[in-house]
Formats: sequence, structure tokens, C-alpha cells
Amino acid sequence: MKYASDELKNDRELVLEAVKKYGDALQYASDEIKNDREIVLEAVKKSGIAIRYASDELKNDRELVLEAVKKSGIALQYVTDELKNDKEIVLEAVKKSGNAIRYASDELKNNVDIVLEAVKNDSEVFLYASEELQNDPKIIYKTFERGGYFIPRKFRNDKEIALLAINNSGKALRWVSNELKNDREIVLFAIEKYGYAIEHASENLKNDKEIVLTAVRKIGGSFQYASEKLKKNREFVMEAVKRDGSALEYASIQLKNDRNIVLAAVENNGRALQHASDELKNDPEIVISADFLSAWDFQYASENLRNDWNIVKVVVKKNGYALEYASDKLKHDREIVLEAVKSRGHALEYASEELKNDKKIVQTAICSWESENNYFLSLDDKFSFDKSGYIDYLKTQDRFVEFISELLLNDKEIIEALVNANGWLIEKLPQKWSSDLIIKTKSEESKKKFIKLSK
Repeated sequence: MKYASDELKNDRELVLEAVKKYGDALQYASDEIKNDREIVLEAVKKSGIAIRYASDELKNDRELVLEAVKKSGIALQYVTDELKNDKEIVLEAVKKSGNAIRYASDELKNNVDIVLEAVKNDSEVFLYASEELQNDPKIIYKTFERGGYFIPRKFRNDKEIALLAINNSGKALRWVSNELKNDREIVLFAIEKYGYAIEHASENLKNDKEIVLTAVRKIGGSFQYASEKLKKNREFVMEAVKRDGSALEYASIQLKNDRNIVLAAVENNGRALQHASDELKNDPEIVISADFLSAWDFQYASENLRNDWNIVKVVVKKNGYALEYASDKLKHDREIVLEAVKSRGHALEYASEELKNDKKIVQTAICSWESENNYFLSLDDKFSFDKSGYIDYLKTQDRFVEFISELLLNDKEIIEALVNANGWLIEKLPQKWSSDLIIKTKSEESKKKFIKLSK
């Protein structure tokens, strides 16, 4: 619709068809169409936010707005002030999205039912409630019962309230007083709930080894909030990376070049390799020791090591997908590729074109892939193999059709096996199979799909 002519943007039938598929297409319609109630209703049924593109008149249409907020609570922000003060509409909005309360009228931000419903859907939105409700201890406790954790200013130095809020979420540490942010019990409780809560601790407690290690144990990234002193403390950083290797990212430059610390970090989390010094990214022992749960991390090894036959062989044994980051030379190495596909069948994708035509490598990939049950291979168009065995495999693994080569998708026998295994796959196959009456489907599901596409 965006690129349609002005004439077509005013074509009622065309716009109606468009908004039924994509509600936000209403934005490209003419002003006249944006004031067409039927079209706007269809648009908001598909996307509540589409109410923003309606005419001012229709933004005040109660039925339309109710439909919009039921689909998307935050659509409330685009309606008239009159309807932002409509209790039923606002209640429906906050049921869908607690955050919608921020767009309600001041009067309804003081409505207990609406505020508590909003908090039930978004734990922090009590901050948008009226000052009157925020100052009512009974209401505060009710928000806690519903999972809320926002602490109004009046109560931020109340330890009992702080503990109740933090019990729902460690994020509540953000809302306590500076005095309580320096309370060891409070802070420790918060970071046990949410590691990143340490961001809001006092500078004094960011230098507390127990507190920082507790946070790092929850999530390594929380180490970024530790004091500079601790980030330079070798003994402490060693302990931190042993708990979560990703903490290496926030260690001092000197310690990122400490061989033992980096070794401990990558053994815990292979991704830590990206934060090691360039010198240590070229250390064979460190790269081999890395826990490459994600092959993506191998890209951080030096170019020299990604071209080292012995190193790459060890790494692809751990995770065959690491072949993607090996040198082009090693992607042509039969033994390396064979080790990779033994580990992960889909690693065949990264092999040289020549080795994609190697029967033993492809068969190994198939067997490996069957065991991991996630991926398949891309076959070279020139490859020939035992078709009957392949067809038997496809009958139980039909979802892998997207990886089959074009040559095989033009093989009638294979197509029939696919469609009889799952008739709905016909929509992914070459058009000629749905236009020519060649396939004699056996399953009812196949017949239904075939008939539908052949019409």
C-alpha cells in the first residue's frame, strides 16, 4: 500500500483487503478511507495499534477503541481523552498490557481496580498510579501480592517494604533509599534474586567480594558494576571467571592478558575468548581448552590458529559448526570436514564444494544429523547415492525438504516419497508437481493439499 497510487489508496475494496491481512496498512490509506468505520474496524481487529491511523472521529468511537485495546493495550495512547477516562476501556487495556495505565486519565490512575489489574500484568507500573494510591500502605501491600515491586518515594527507606518488594524482584533495589542500598542484607538479598541488581548497590558494596561474586554467579555480566579495584584484583578476577567466564569482559586490560585467568575463563565459557588479548587469542592451549558450546566463538581465535590443522581438528570434534570459521584451506581438507560432520551433520554446509560431493562425508553427515535431529545437509547437485535408502530416510524425516538440492527435488520418486510422508510439503516443492497430475498421493492429507494447489 505504501507505494500504491493515490487513486488506489482511496480504493475501498483494495484497502479493506490490505488491512485484513496487515492492520497497519491503514496508515497508507486516504483520509477518506481512514474515516471508514468498517475498514478501521477490520484494521484494529488485526492490529490494535492501527487505531493511531484512524480519523479523529473514529478515535473517539467507543466500540472501535474497545476492539483496539483488546488487541493491543498500548493502543490506548492514541485514543481521545474522553475514552482514556472510560473505565471499561482502560481496564481492558491494562488487562492486555499493564503499561497501558500510563495513558489512562488521572482519574483512572487513582482507581484501585485498574491499578491492581495493571500491576498484575506488569510488576513495575505502580509508578504510574496516582500519588494518593502510592501513599496508601494497604494498596502497596496489595501490589506486592500481585507480584509488584515498585516502591513509592515515601516508603523507600522502609526495610520491611524493601524486603517484600525485593522478594518479588531484585530489580526493586533500584527503588530503595541510598541508605538501604548500602545495607548488606538488603543488597545481598536483591542480587540473589537478580544479579544485575548490583548496579544499584552503593559504591561501598560494589567493592564487597562476597556480594560481587554472588552477582557474578547469577550472571557474569554483572561484573561490569564491580569496583575498579576488584576488576584489577587478580585473585578476585580469577574466582569470578571460574564462576562465569564471560566476566572476563570487564576485567582490567592487564588481566585480559593473564594466561591463567583467560584459560580459566574460556574453560568455563568459550565466548570469553573474544575478550582475551590478541596475544592469547593466538595461544594454542587456550583455544583448544575453550568450551565452544557455540561454534560462533571460534571466530575469535587468531587467523593463524584457524588455519592450524591440529587446532581446527580438535575444535571441530567438539563442535562441527566451528568449521564455518576455519580457513578456506581447511574447508577443503577431507579429514577436517569428516570430523566436523561427525560432530554436527549440518556442518557440511561449510565444506568445500568438492567435499560436498564426497559420498562418505555426506553419508556421515546424514547419520550424524539424524542423531542430533535438528539439521540436514545441502547436497551437491552432481552427487549420486543409494536412492532407496535415502527415500526410506525421508519418509521419517520429511521436514528436512528445505535442504534438499534442486536436482533431487526434480526426481519423481523422491517427490512421491515426500508427499506421501507429508502431503503439506507439496507447497514447498517445484510448481510442476502441483500443476501436472503426476503424483498419485496415498494419504488423505496429501490428497487434500494436492487438490487445493491443483485448482
